[in-house]
Order: sequence, then C-alpha cells, then structure tokens
Amino acid sequence: MRVGIITTSYPRFPGDFAGSFVADLASALARSGLAVDVWAPHAPGLAASEVADGVMVHRFRYAPGPLERVAYGDGIANNLRRHPSAVLGLPGFVRALKRAGRQAAASCDVVHVNWAQTAAMVAEPRMRVPMVVTAHGTDVRLARERGGRMLRELRRGVASPPVAEVIAVSAELAADLRALAPHVRGVTVVATGVERELLDRERVVRHAKGPLRIAYVGRLLASKGVHDLADAFLAFDRDATLTIAGGGPEEGPLAWRFVQAGAEGRVRFLGAVPRPEALDVMADADVVVVPSHAEGCGVVAIEASALGVPVLATRVGVHPELLRHDELLFEPRDAPALAGRLRALADDPALRARLAEEARARVEASYTWDALAGRIAEVYRRALERSA
Repeated sequence: MRVGIITTSYPRFPGDFAGSFVADLASALARSGLAVDVWAPHAPGLAASEVADGVMVHRFRYAPGPLERVAYGDGIANNLRRHPSAVLGLPGFVRALKRAGRQAAASCDVVHVNWAQTAAMVAEPRMRVPMVVTAHGTDVRLARERGGRMLRELRRGVASPPVAEVIAVSAELAADLRALAPHVRGVTVVATGVERELLDRERVVRHAKGPLRIAYVGRLLASKGVHDLADAFLAFDRDATLTIAGGGPEEGPLAWRFVQAGAEGRVRFLGAVPRPEALDVMADADVVVVPSHAEGCGVVAIEASALGVPVLATRVGVHPELLRHDELLFEPRDAPALAGRLRALADDPALRARLAEEARARVEASYTWDALAGRIAEVYRRALERSA
C-alpha cells in the first residue's frame, strides 16, 4: 500500500518541533512496510524533495521566498493574524495544497490529510482514492469557538467525499467532532505517540531531599495555562524550582510576574529549545506540568510519562486516558488545585514514583508509534474497503 500524507507542518531540520508527530507517524508507517510520501509546505533553505527516515518528503512552493510565511512559526492562524506578508501568500498556499492533493491521489492508494480545515481545501469529489482525515484539536477548537467559515470547513473536511475515515487523537476530541459535525460517518480514536527509544532511555536517579524540580515544556501562550502555572508556583509553599522550556508572546509577562514576586532566582527560562533538549528538561524534572486549557492529544504528557516522570495535567485531551488518577489531574484554570497537587507530590516521593511508573506502563502498552502505526494502517484498509 502506498500512502500520501498531506500536512501543513513537518520538521524542517533535525530536532524541529514543527509537525514532529506527523513525521514520527510517517516513519513508523514506513517501518511497518508501507510506502509513504509526504507533501508539506516549503520554507527557505529546504530542498524541494528528500528522503528522510524512509519517507519521501515533497516540499510544495506556494509563493516567492519572502512570502512563504503562512506555515511554521506560531502556526497558520497566528501567522496570518500577525504578519501581513503571510496573508499575501495565502491564496498560493491554498492552490498548492490542492495541487498536492491531486499529486497524492494520482500516485497513492490512500490520501491521509492532517487537520480538518486542510482536508476541506484538499478534498475534491472526483478524487478516485479514499481520503483519511486526522483531527488534531486546533481544527476542532477553532470551529467551536469561531463558528462560521471555520465550522463549515470542518464539516466539509470530515464529512464530504472522498473522505472515508476520520481519526481523532483523543476520546474528548472525538466527542466534540461528532457534536460539531453530526454527518461524520465514523470516528476512530488513535492518539499521538512517542518513539519506543524514550522508554529505553536511562532513568534519572531522583532523591527525596532537595527542592522539587518542576518543568514546563511548550509554547508560552495564555491558552497553554502558563499563567495558571505561575499562580500555582507562587502559591506553592514548598522548596521548588521551575524550568520553562519554550518561547512565545507570554514569556515577557511571565518573567515580570516572577520578578515582582521576588521569585526570579527559582525560575529558569530556556526559551525555545530543540526537541532533544526539551526531552532532557523533562527527564531531569521531578514533575512535569501541562496546564493547557485545551489539547488535541497532549504529546508532552506522553513523552514525560515515557521518560518515567510524573505529570500533572488538566483534564483535557488524552490526559485523563493516560494519567487516570485524580492525584495527577486538575481542571483547566484551577491554579489552587494545581498547587495542591504539587504539594501532595512534593510530600510523597513514593507516590510520585508509583504514579509515574503506572503511566509509563500505559505508554509502553498503547502509545508507541509502532503500535499506533498498526492501528492507523487498519484505518487505511477500512477506507480502501469502503471506497471499493
């Protein structure tokens, strides 16, 4: 079977976060024996095509070099809002996506499109191969919050020909998708995964004494709950340090809050870091906090769990399925609850170790890319049968 994957985000260099989960899936599918081609946006300095980890990657051009600013960076929605030059490149971007869809359909047995609104741009009724669409979370959230065109495109992207199968990366997202797009045929829940090598990585030896080492990894956005984390950390009445790996518009306001509170000596800002360094930050922590207000899946929680580190996370996305225990979950925007969870874990190292080991076992059983690739290949087979 030859699969054509279409995405608006794909790693541009080793360690790049952009679309890394799409690349990991593509590589796992290739290892399983499928032939995999990927179509992704071009960016300055990239080759038009290359083979990476057994996957043929095609980079589609959509504007003169300086105007290729629609993709990557802070994401398409933020790029269009903040950069006028990105808006100028949008018509060419849409045309290039449609062209990529035709190329994939002409050479592959199945076309797999990431993000529902992207699928709406790619789908053509006359496409002669089935399409599989993965909803990752931002597509559903934008449709729910903005309605209008975003909602119409979501519905077209998951429920119009030639879409044969839809994947959601968490049970919560699948429920939202069914509510927003009642005509969707069926939704299969397949989470995002991690490389099996994370499970084999040497574990950091942790000691009960010393400050609790808390880590946050991700974009510094208000929607990521970073101010809730700040509130909880400043209210936390135990000896602790906080390492923040990630960049974004809230970095300055966050840093100023810690300075005003006299806590800057206990907080370390690393800025945006490559993925290997982000994994190092998580592996070295006693607790990783994921305070997002919404998540499609929650890759950071899965990665930290694979590394054997306990995770405190909001009850969104895949977090309830992965973590399961009330000691590790709290409601979005509930900083006092987060502070209480931190206090309980700080006072009980044995509890931290037990909960971390249980989550790690769940990752090993259900969240490695090789396991997930088998489930997605089965979705492809169903799509082919339905199309036939």
